[in-house]
Amino acid sequence: MADYSPEKILLDVGLPKLSGIEAARRIRELSPASKILFLTQYRCREIAEEGLCTGASAYIVKSHAGGDLLRAVNTVLQGRCSGVKGDNGSLLNRR
Repeated sequence: MADYSPEKILLDVGLPKLSGIEAARRIRELSPASKILFLTQYRCREIAEEGLCTGASAYIVKSHAGGDLLRAVNTVLQGRCSGVKGDNGSLLNRR
């Protein structure tokens, strides 16, 4: 990956063998300019905050992806943070 710096990366938190959060940490070290977005089934605010602390720009719960994924990708590509969907479907801002 040292020779490849993707513009955007879509990750799930629940990956086999290596969590998406740990993958994001490693990606951030190798490719700091890449925009990381989490798309996952996990609604837990603590997991979302941990994911965003890796430097990810967005955390989207799959059940809300239909209306939020494209908007989140566009927002991130414009250089802004999208935030995170909470348990009740509300958008939680990235700190």
